Amino acid sequence: MQCVFAWKLWLKSLSWWGISGCFPKTVDDMCYRWSTIVQGKFRKHSWQLFFTCIVWSLWLHQNDVVFNDATPDLQGCFYLILHRLSLWLKIDRNTFSYTGMNLGISSDGIKFWNNRITHS
Repeated sequence: MQCVFAWKLWLKSLSWWGISGCFPKTVDDMCYRWSTIVQGKFRKHSWQLFFTCIVWSLWLHQNDVVFNDATPDLQGCFYLILHRLSLWLKIDRNTFSYTGMNLGISSDGIKFWNNRITHS
């Protein structure tokens, strides 16, 4: 797998969250900047999980391509990132009701979600 795939995946992920701009030159700089981009307890937690999902999914996908002769699949890898993110958020907040497919439509589920339970 070429670095172009990883680059496109990072850009797609940032674009999904609604972020554009320059990409840091080093991994250390990227980790530092990543931790300062969003505010709010839940959003910041989700953002950190999102980073972990991207790295983990990229690692697994790369291994699949290298060792199992899989074909690089940007959209499939991105969907798995969102699926993992929704599952990991549900583990942490059992009232988080969005699925990976819901998140595939928009990142608004994370940006505007709150865990207040309303009673009718």
